[in-house]
Amino acid sequence: MAGFSALPAFVTGVTANSTWAVAAAEDSRLSEGRHWLARIIEEPYQNPQDFMYCGEQFGKVYYFAKIHWQRCVRRGVLRSYKEERGVSYLSMNAVIRTGGAVKMTKPPSGK
Repeated sequence: MAGFSALPAFVTGVTANSTWAVAAAEDSRLSEGRHWLARIIEEPYQNPQDFMYCGEQFGKVYYFAKIHWQRCVRRGVLRSYKEERGVSYLSMNAVIRTGGAVKMTKPPSGK
């Protein structure tokens, strides 16, 4: 049962305004690659009841967060991202559990 408690423990370290790598759905991998970036805009929470989102049923045991996707607008040694303003909900199961949030910095030009 160690795996059952791993997600709630991980979720406690995910905070609002942090950016995390997310596993991309199979049908979305061509546009951004295998991983997408998402900025958490509200603290993650455990779903209080079963609900449908984008045609998929989620039970009470799922953890979610409101997010803004980060769209890659320039590739290369340094990538550039633009934040999409549309609010989405992300299952915390899709977040790649690494040593912490992705560090985003602004280039010297301020863009």
